[in-house]
Amino acid sequence: MKQASKHPRRWRIALFVGIPLLVLAIATLTLMFVASHSASDKELSVEPKEIPSSWIVPSSSTQTGSVVGTDADEVLLTDQLASPVERTMSGALIIIGNGKQFGEESYELQISNDNGVHMTSRGTFSFKVILAKVTAAFSQDVSLDGELRPDRYTLEINGPLGIGNRRIEGVVVGNVARLTSGDKQDEIHIGTSHPLVLGTFSTYTLIPVLFSLLEGKGTVEFQVIPLMRGRGKEDDAGKTDQPILLSVTRAGDALIKTGTGEVVVDKYILASSIGNSTLLAKDDEFLALVASSGDGSLIAYRSDYFPDGIILP
Repeated sequence: MKQASKHPRRWRIALFVGIPLLVLAIATLTLMFVASHSASDKELSVEPKEIPSSWIVPSSSTQTGSVVGTDADEVLLTDQLASPVERTMSGALIIIGNGKQFGEESYELQISNDNGVHMTSRGTFSFKVILAKVTAAFSQDVSLDGELRPDRYTLEINGPLGIGNRRIEGVVVGNVARLTSGDKQDEIHIGTSHPLVLGTFSTYTLIPVLFSLLEGKGTVEFQVIPLMRGRGKEDDAGKTDQPILLSVTRAGDALIKTGTGEVVVDKYILASSIGNSTLLAKDDEFLALVASSGDGSLIAYRSDYFPDGIILP
């Protein structure tokens, strides 16, 4: 993986300063002195899901594909759902940067017409320090009210030996989101756009759900509530009180290949002042997030549907 210190912007293309990589990087440096006691590599339990046969397009022609492990442009699929009053969606993600896996996450969404949306997730991010692999675990809880506005959220990070531990809590009161991290507090004023909490990669699974529920036909604009704001010198120098706006545009369909055939998926373009990325879904279920620039590439995809990776057209 390329060194990220000179190009911190590349990770923000897809992750709005969500998981505090800065905190984990500091923990990594500290762990250079205690690397022999690094956390275990225990993996999350992922139950594979069968791709619905209704998704598969009868094969008329085949193309040579490759399994994702490097740059990507388009990918994936998942469950076609009706619109019951209440339902649960769950999945597992693999996160790859510049061709190397550095994270995994499992999540569950509970959706109710009366009570809004409740999302929980857990996962790990890993960093290599000298000859040791250092793993930090995290858990997340995000709640949206009946009007699909965030009302509370929590992100907890646990580093090996307690180094880099962080708990971030937020609550929305009226048009103000109050964020607390240790002894630091922050406020984000919510404007007229739909507020959207972005933390770890699983929070992007909310986007196709909200797009559908908000009856978005072309474009929906969200105001981002990041679970972690930059605190470094570069971030302080460029800090602004201007809201982070994320424009989500339905951009037609994308045809992707799987091991059993071709599937037509829904394509969304995510655009903001930080950068652009592509989100792929099937109806309101998230399948993949893909971002690339001259500095590198990043992809988060559904490993429960694609345990062997994503096959590109």
